[in-house]
Amino acid sequence: MSIGVFFHGWATPDRSDADVLDEILESTECADLLGFDIAWYTEQHTRSFGNIWGRVAAPQLLIANASARTSAIGLGSAVRLAVDVDASTLVEEMLTLDALSRGRAQFGFGAGMPGTGQGHSARELRREALRARVEEVADILEDGQRGTKGSMGMQNRDLTDRIHLASIDEQTIEMAARRGFGYFAGLFGGARQARLARSFRAAGGRGPVRAVRMVFVGADDTNARDLAEPAVMYFWSNFTPPSPEWRRAVEKAGTMTYEQIIAELGWIVGGAEKVAEELHGYMTESSLDGLDVAFHAPGLDSASADRSMERFARHVLPAIRPSTALSCA
Repeated sequence: MSIGVFFHGWATPDRSDADVLDEILESTECADLLGFDIAWYTEQHTRSFGNIWGRVAAPQLLIANASARTSAIGLGSAVRLAVDVDASTLVEEMLTLDALSRGRAQFGFGAGMPGTGQGHSARELRREALRARVEEVADILEDGQRGTKGSMGMQNRDLTDRIHLASIDEQTIEMAARRGFGYFAGLFGGARQARLARSFRAAGGRGPVRAVRMVFVGADDTNARDLAEPAVMYFWSNFTPPSPEWRRAVEKAGTMTYEQIIAELGWIVGGAEKVAEELHGYMTESSLDGLDVAFHAPGLDSASADRSMERFARHVLPAIRPSTALSCA
């Protein structure tokens, strides 16, 4: 079982871009020392989530920076918005990151959301464009120079087995399975992630299936709730979700208990024993090959998030797989 760290870059508006990016890179160094398998960076370009802003506009640059600051941990994009970049540029970017990281780079691609006010048809067009773009990327990687900008100066290497797709669209899931890609079952997980993983396997997918969970590990259950509850409530109140279902759920916030909100978000909060028990049941149900854990959240100070990550590595990770966790110090 591969266990990674997921950095979405979400932060409150009062935090500077530099501070958020520094926090991500410092936490990546910590994750490397703690024995996590991979760090993933997402890509966001809008303030469409209300009072929670994503500060990672170029995950490939974080991978490049982190490759010089770490030694063992894998580094990946989860996800790069492939629709907005031509295939030749993506291939050369992948080859560059592969060389810089000495083979540690992984490449997740997604369609992203259509612009504000655009409807279902725009989303479908982006999904179609994603499938076409990633097929072209894989063909170039497999065939060498075909489709690149002139004669590609970089030495071509087939990195197809390091491509992962993120989508809930059945056609995209089937394409990922057919091409031998890995698959991301998404964030805010639980039952939907398990269903998507089953769809990928039913389509013949043999690549790894990964999913993301928000986790906070405290000294005990009470301590975890005391530290995490303000961040949970801030996120719930200030996150403006893209789907109508999420909007309706947020509108119910005033009538929901903390426990109900945690369940709706899919967050796991508690002491190490509780977190390990919940994650074990979740991973068994979802049939995952990889779990990526997000520790940092808007409204939660970075020191508390890093302590949670260290507790996870020391006390939860050994229950999931043998751990070689050290220390961030």
